[in-house]
Amino acid sequence: MKKSLLFILPLALGIIAGQSQLVHAEGNLPQSYTDSTDPAKVFPKDKVDKMIQDAEQKPVLPDPGLPEHSRQKRNAGNQYPRWAGVILVTPDAYKGIPTGHAAIMRNTNSVVEALSDGVKIGHNNWDNSSASGKNRVYAVDVNATSNYQEGVVAEYCAAYKGKPYNWNFFNMDTRDSFYCSQLIRAGFLDSYKLDLNTSEFDAPFGKVMHPIEFVNSDKTTLIYRRG
Repeated sequence: MKKSLLFILPLALGIIAGQSQLVHAEGNLPQSYTDSTDPAKVFPKDKVDKMIQDAEQKPVLPDPGLPEHSRQKRNAGNQYPRWAGVILVTPDAYKGIPTGHAAIMRNTNSVVEALSDGVKIGHNNWDNSSASGKNRVYAVDVNATSNYQEGVVAEYCAAYKGKPYNWNFFNMDTRDSFYCSQLIRAGFLDSYKLDLNTSEFDAPFGKVMHPIEFVNSDKTTLIYRRG
C-alpha cells in the first residue's frame, strides 16, 4: 500500500504541475513571469523612451491614401486630421494608464478608446491640450486601407463599447477585454487580416503592443504631430 502511494503521489503532483503550466500557457502567462499586469515591467522605460525618440525623428507626411479611394489629403500645414480610422497616440500617461494611450477616430467629433474603466466613445479633441489632457500627440494613417475600410475598423472598435480593460497585456487574443492598442490592432487584424503589431515588446510566451508602435510601424504614415 505504501509503495502504491509513493508511486501515485509523484504522478499526481506531476499532473497538477502540467495542468498549471497549461493554464499559464493558454493565458499567455508563464510561471516565471509574474508581472504581466505591470506596465513598467512589460514595457521597459528605456526601450519606450528610445521608440519615442524615433517617433520624434519621423517626418510628417501627406496621407498615403490611394487615389482610387478618393482619400482626403492632409494639407502642408500639419493640420489635425478628422476622419474615421485615423489612429491617435500619446506617449503621456493618461487616466491611470502610465504606458501612453491610443484611440481611433470614429468621426469628426468622437474617438473609440479603451480606458482603465473599459471601452468608451470619447471626444475627438486631441488637438487641444487643455481639453484632452494630452501634451504630446501623434496621428497616423494606415497605408494599406481605404477610407471606407478604416471606417469599418472604427465601427468594429465601437461595437465593443462597455467591454472591461484588459490588464493582462500579453493576452492580445482575447475579445472579452481590451487595452487601448490591443483594441485598435484587433480592429485591423480581424477586419482585414492586417497586423500592426511590430513585435518590439513581444516575448516567447505572448504578443504585446505599446501605443507608440503604431507611430513607428512601417505599415503607417505619420500625418500629424503636436508637442
